[in-house]
Amino acid sequence: MVIFTGFSTLSDVQTLIFDSARSPQSQGYVQGFSGDGFTGLAIIYITFAIANWIAPAVVEWIGHKTSLLLGGCTYAVYVGQFLYPNDIFLYSTSCLLGVGAAIIWCAQGGFLTLNSTDANMTRNSGIFTAFLTTAMLAGNIFMYFNLKGKREIDSKTRSNVSLVLFTVTSLGVFIFFCLKPTTLDKKDKKITDSLKQSFKVFMTRDMLFLSVFNTFVGLQMSFRSSIYSTCLGFTHQFGADARALATVNGISVAVGTTLGAVLVAILAKGLLKKIGRNPVVILAFLVTIVGYIIVFLNIPHMATIRQTTEWDKAFLTPNRYLAILCGFLFGVADAFQATQLSSILGVGWRGNSESAFALTKFTQCVASFLAFTFASHLSLSSHLAILTAFGIAGTVAFYVVEQRMVEGEVIEKEVEGG
Repeated sequence: MVIFTGFSTLSDVQTLIFDSARSPQSQGYVQGFSGDGFTGLAIIYITFAIANWIAPAVVEWIGHKTSLLLGGCTYAVYVGQFLYPNDIFLYSTSCLLGVGAAIIWCAQGGFLTLNSTDANMTRNSGIFTAFLTTAMLAGNIFMYFNLKGKREIDSKTRSNVSLVLFTVTSLGVFIFFCLKPTTLDKKDKKITDSLKQSFKVFMTRDMLFLSVFNTFVGLQMSFRSSIYSTCLGFTHQFGADARALATVNGISVAVGTTLGAVLVAILAKGLLKKIGRNPVVILAFLVTIVGYIIVFLNIPHMATIRQTTEWDKAFLTPNRYLAILCGFLFGVADAFQATQLSSILGVGWRGNSESAFALTKFTQCVASFLAFTFASHLSLSSHLAILTAFGIAGTVAFYVVEQRMVEGEVIEKEVEGG
């Protein structure tokens, strides 16, 4: 999971980094640079979404290990461009990363399924999520100490953190190189055949229902990972530590996600086996609602659009401890949702796991693309209203699919018979 340390850390604060790089009054100013962090993220996720349609064929063709290696290299290149911001390099590496991310996530989903059974899929999903968020935790702790007390991100700070995170990401690529190749059932399918199969899977009733849930997950992922962090960095009332507080949010999210994932892994064979996936997903939604209410009351509603001033008021006086608590709640909810989603995909679509995981990422990435595209054009209250609406619809949709599985309906028969 070392491979994600650089991207997870920098994506949380890249809008703040590039804001300093664009400002002539900033010590981090880069002449001629006009790149936008949210635009870069939007490019990543729309490319990610499109590439998910061919990712299963690529993984099947070159194998899991090579797929992980290629995908990892795109993460290293993207992190490297932070050393000296450049418009062309920012947006071109964003496209490249989108393709690489599709391949690496598809390969990881298939790798997880190959090494799991129906009985331990939930446990293994929890372990996987816990390891994944450990990287984000370490990266944000490092970033916090580099940004503490700084109202802007100067060139030296940007270069130092970028170089360290590039080195860590490159180490992740080397770890992938050391993996043993997996035994993959080669089917010698053409890319067109893979596309047809993926489309067939996508158009099944259950995958369409899950797409509603995945849309919510994608919107929520964008909000808690970058949009909310940017809000904290733009909140005037947090003073000189506002930028650093954005990274504390990343730490808080990582702690919440790790604890939630570990809890799922521990309870997988006991309580969760008895109650199923639905109660966990419903609890996750309720936790996010609590977080939304606190954010609504605690953060100025223009913080998604610009640096706020003392005249931009929230319903409460902005409190950093409440802000950090929300990150923790979002992290716990994310762990619950991610583990149960991986579990239902691995069990319900075992024969088409690469396609199922890729299509899940496709829907999430389209949602993230839209979220980042409109991030700086919508007030905070508008973001929260949209998230709440999709949260309700997505939770209901997940409940319907899970209930079909509980009642003994074999989901993949629809694919085979379609």
